[in-house]
Amino acid sequence: MVHIDELKANKDVAWKQFYAECYPKVTAMLLTKGCAADRIDDFFHDGMAVFYNRVVFGNPEKPDELIHAPVAFVKRIVLNLFLKNIRDTKSTAELSDTLTADLVDQDDYLLDEETTLFYTRKAMLDQCWALLEEACQNILQLYYFKRLRDKETAARLGYALNSVKTKRSRCMRLLRACIKNI
Repeated sequence: MVHIDELKANKDVAWKQFYAECYPKVTAMLLTKGCAADRIDDFFHDGMAVFYNRVVFGNPEKPDELIHAPVAFVKRIVLNLFLKNIRDTKSTAELSDTLTADLVDQDDYLLDEETTLFYTRKAMLDQCWALLEEACQNILQLYYFKRLRDKETAARLGYALNSVKTKRSRCMRLLRACIKNI
């Protein structure tokens, strides 16, 4: 385990050791979040660049922020870069009106655990939502976001009442299963 003072002294050996310690952990985290394997190096190196600047040049607002958990700090930076990328490349514009909140500003790489967990779950939901059929998206949107009853949903979409109930249950099962598999 590399000590933060060695990194602040900008020792090559310490940076190489930190890189070797940090890279597998970040890679595992990104893979569990659904990141494409060919993009992992990009996110990791961008995150390491932010971390390097914070270590070498410091942050006058929070001078001791890196001392306790530098690997966790890098993981958080990389995760936020990944989530920002998902938001920026998201193809479901209609969904953004109902499900999204702004993720992080470019300069704000630190999030508390609860916020990071929220955005991780939101990214998983967005990914799974995009995989659902349009009919499923419509039924779930009308029921959960517009708060329409099954009868109103059936009338609006032209389905039988029992069909709406069945499809809604099936769609929710699919959405839950997708989220569990990510």
